[in-house]
Amino acid sequence: MRIVNAYRVALLDLNLTFDRGSLTVLMGPSGSGKTALQTTMGCLRESHSG
Repeated sequence: MRIVNAYRVALLDLNLTFDRGSLTVLMGPSGSGKTALQTTMGCLRESHSG
């Protein structure tokens, strides 16, 4: 996680690949972007800056 212009940036320049049949676990501290990543990947919301 980085601080950019005084804002906490959880997802920045992210590129993921998941192998078919694999198990992937998201781990990280509170506020690190786990839920933001999951809801964006599930198309529940559009990604945006900030």
